[in-house]
Amino acid sequence: MIQKVPMSCLPRRRRPSLRFHGQGASTAWNRQLLSAIRVIVAERRENLNLSKLDGITVSFDLDGAIRAVESGQQVFSVREKRVALQYRTVSAGCVIEVMRQERHVSHVILDAAYLAQLVDDPQAESWAANIVAHELAHVGVSHWLTKPAWSYLFPTQRSDWRYETLRYLTLNFWDEYAACRLSARIGEPKSVLINFMNCLRTTVVGGLPRLRLYTRKNWRTLEALKSFVCAAGAARRPLLSAAYLMGHIDGLRFPTDVATLCTAARVSPLAPCWMPLHHALRAVWERSEPKFGFEALDGLTPVLMQAIQICGGERMIADVEPW
Repeated sequence: MIQKVPMSCLPRRRRPSLRFHGQGASTAWNRQLLSAIRVIVAERRENLNLSKLDGITVSFDLDGAIRAVESGQQVFSVREKRVALQYRTVSAGCVIEVMRQERHVSHVILDAAYLAQLVDDPQAESWAANIVAHELAHVGVSHWLTKPAWSYLFPTQRSDWRYETLRYLTLNFWDEYAACRLSARIGEPKSVLINFMNCLRTTVVGGLPRLRLYTRKNWRTLEALKSFVCAAGAARRPLLSAAYLMGHIDGLRFPTDVATLCTAARVSPLAPCWMPLHHALRAVWERSEPKFGFEALDGLTPVLMQAIQICGGERMIADVEPW
């Protein structure tokens, strides 16, 4: 279960920044957009732990804004929100993890091109509002991370590092599921639902992901780590796309599943993974422990292993056992 922290219990820190990077439509338009975003932040604070929010940068040049925030900062990761648009995949926003004054914090970057409705039609329930709420939800979901996620994994003291690595790779399942569930009722839920359905269809309609296994036989050696992560990452993509949709329908409390909503998912060779994935994600959501950690993802790891096996990667996970 996502833990809500009263604002009165949070330590006093500097106020998160909110700024427009680069040129906008006009100075007045930029100000209106930032004001609309500020309202959404204020509303979401009631339900999210935003103590790690370093700031929000809005720009028509997403890459330029990322470089500007990265400048002079120790950046650990960039998590992108993907949206389908006319059969293309583009980024509407992302969350950058940085160190600021010895604190591990999250900085949200938003593409202004997808937020125009917040200014042009502020009374409407818009997809733009969902984009902002979704990225803020990522900040709330990751509140438990006090250092880069990969540093919880490496350096490892275990001779067989594969289970740890697989569990680490399932973090994105949870991250996107929870963010989508928390933001599902914000904005225009039907449009967001259709988008996630189309994204899943695009991911699975071309058949199984191709895993580059080469001729490697020993997958226990650390020399295999890069190939292992790349291959597991390829098998992970359809499950990650499904996690978006699962989080959204659970947030809306729709009594349905991805196989019902998406024909391509229903007939996919990965179909046996959908139900176990959904059950495992719901189990993580229902956890009552106040402290969250990677052990919460143990139920997701067998699902990723099942997907790898279906994709032909049996030998890379041979003899991998949970601890």
